[in-house]
Amino acid sequence: WRLVKPLALAFFLSGLLAVAAGFAEQLVPVVLRVIVNAAVTLDPALVWKAGVLLAVALVATQFLKIAQRLLAERAATRLGARLFQVGVHHLLSYPLDWFFENHSGAVQVRLERSSRAISELFKLSLCDALPPLVGIGVASILMFRADHAVGIIALIVIPTLAALTFAQLGNQAGIRVDINRTREEQGVRVTESVLGIEQVKLFKAERREAMYAGRVSGLLAEREYQHHKAMAAFDLAKFLVERLGFVAVLAFALMAMLRPGSTLGPGGVLMIVLLYDRMTEPVRQLHRIVDEGHERWLLAKDFLEILKVSTAEHDAQCGSLPGPVAVIFEDVYFRYPGRDSDALSGVAFEVPAGKNVAVVGPSGGGKSTVARLITGLVAPSQGRVVVGDLSAKNSGCRA
Repeated sequence: WRLVKPLALAFFLSGLLAVAAGFAEQLVPVVLRVIVNAAVTLDPALVWKAGVLLAVALVATQFLKIAQRLLAERAATRLGARLFQVGVHHLLSYPLDWFFENHSGAVQVRLERSSRAISELFKLSLCDALPPLVGIGVASILMFRADHAVGIIALIVIPTLAALTFAQLGNQAGIRVDINRTREEQGVRVTESVLGIEQVKLFKAERREAMYAGRVSGLLAEREYQHHKAMAAFDLAKFLVERLGFVAVLAFALMAMLRPGSTLGPGGVLMIVLLYDRMTEPVRQLHRIVDEGHERWLLAKDFLEILKVSTAEHDAQCGSLPGPVAVIFEDVYFRYPGRDSDALSGVAFEVPAGKNVAVVGPSGGGKSTVARLITGLVAPSQGRVVVGDLSAKNSGCRA
């Protein structure tokens, strides 16, 4: 929260602009209704007034969209920068032992990727998800006010399309996992065959391994075909639901217009059709939005995993030294595990508190080993290293 708090106002204003843009966009069909009905009743004055209002609504909607996207982009980008800064600080506060036990390069890539994913998740929510949701809500109210039957049809069609989309995503995810696992198994089998090429040639197993690779490739091709066939079935189902809904909406709108005493008019029918299209269009994008959002959320969880590594024990044990202290090496020997010779042999020196000393020497001469002994990352094989009044034995302490 402390990271988002300085940007809370920007995110709030971006949300308000998204609501305003979603609302203003639905005014266009309402104004078109007035224009068409005025043209049918031969009222040129009203046509001109409504035409000016339509132009203002179109321009205002576009300006609101641009302003909202720029504000959201700015706030989300700054949030990503803040997250990356905090992540780097936390990563550099890890105990030194951790860097020797883990691949720190991979963590750096994960940190940059996950902080960017969180930023993109905010942008996706504010720019791609919120405005269409507002638009669907406003359009539903306007359609229900125009004709109750039409509004009810829309409220049935939209959840049905959404349910089909989520079912499609679930089916797609399962097939993707299955295909990826099979590809991994195939890759491992080929790698093992190449690494064990002597055994393959000894037992004349080239043809057998090739036939196995062919069977797996055929299985993958069949699964991918089944995947595409399932996606096509879902797409067809969504298309049929949307088109049947369109036919039903148009039919009920025409019946409402022909009803005695109705003020809907041809313009009202046009308004209902446009509102229905504006309601279903975001649902067509729902698959992409949810898919991208899920992918970014999986990446964003890496950031939380990085922050889970606690530095509290390290900071409590080590902390910062109160001031300049002396460093004393007393007949220090050190040998790395698995080595035949000592990296340091009988090293003895004293650096008075507050003095700056440079340790120079050829590569492999023991400069880094001296630094590790001072920080307590490693302990001497023999002798003693004293930093201030304490032996430098706590791994990761700053000196």
